[in-house]
Amino acid sequence: MEVVRKVDDWIFSAKSHSTSVSPDRQTVYSFDLEGRPLSWFAAGRVYKRSLASVVVGRERSGGARTHWEESPERAAELVAGLLEAVARAPRAGLDEPLLGRLDGILRWTPETLLAERSRFEAAYRPVSILPPDHYLSVVLQATFGCSWNRCTFCSFYHDEPFRARGPAEFREHCDRVAALLGRSARLRPRIFLAGGNALVLANERLRPLFRDARDVFPGRPFGGFVDVYSGERKSAGDWAELRELGLE
Repeated sequence: MEVVRKVDDWIFSAKSHSTSVSPDRQTVYSFDLEGRPLSWFAAGRVYKRSLASVVVGRERSGGARTHWEESPERAAELVAGLLEAVARAPRAGLDEPLLGRLDGILRWTPETLLAERSRFEAAYRPVSILPPDHYLSVVLQATFGCSWNRCTFCSFYHDEPFRARGPAEFREHCDRVAALLGRSARLRPRIFLAGGNALVLANERLRPLFRDARDVFPGRPFGGFVDVYSGERKSAGDWAELRELGLE
């Protein structure tokens, strides 16, 4: 359910998984349920903040689209401007859940948002690549590197030996990711088992990973990479079992 209110020229929207605040037709700020900025559009530019508190910008000029990563100092300035704008929002005429959403946004400062990077690094090792349809999945690092690692078109894992997490280590990782995401996990409807070909693991090793992932993040289907050669080594029955466990 979405709650939308217009007060003066401001438009507020409280969705089940996010909040947006728009002071005018040219500016929109979006936040997760923890009150952290997700993205904002202002002056023709789009900015996005990652879980690691990296802010990237994008704009189109003359038919060409350019992307860049902002420095931590510039990111802090941008976030400060965003928070200052939201602090000016009219509150008269707003009821819950919108007032609660605004308070959740304004409890953050540029410094506390940038400090989220250390929480990200406590939960994750660097994530090399995701398929575009899983950019908004709960990413759980079941493995590191790629067991095949000989594709001529891919250099993502050349410097990283293949390693799989054991059940206890994986469960701890799931709990850390859940703590990092908090209520913003509701924005992420699926689970992606990273890295390069996590589904190469034998089913007896995958079963407890699927179980723990679903225990911490219930009701979500799974995705993951697998290379062709390793995928062929699983039987049709193996893949059918993984489908029953939630693999899409």
